[in-house]
Amino acid sequence: MTTAEPITGADEKSRTAQLSSSAQSEKMRKEMGFKRTEVNELLALCHRRCCVCHRFCGTKIEIHHIQPSEAGGEDSIENATPLCFECHAEVQLYND
Repeated sequence: MTTAEPITGADEKSRTAQLSSSAQSEKMRKEMGFKRTEVNELLALCHRRCCVCHRFCGTKIEIHHIQPSEAGGEDSIENATPLCFECHAEVQLYND
């Protein structure tokens, strides 16, 4: 008969952080709506460059809905464009 090892405070904090991170990732995915595999493919196609200013962004890039979800835009890659933070902010201001 084996006994379970007790959970230490550090283990519990680690588990809580993992759950929290996982929940945040799921929330972000639902808000964003795009499938991660499609986003990765889109980023590879644009070579991680902003589609407005063409600056290389690396990981500092966001996927923008061309037609907003509120206006009936789909969460499909055909309705998406990669933008740097600055261009995304400009587009958001323009759309408001």
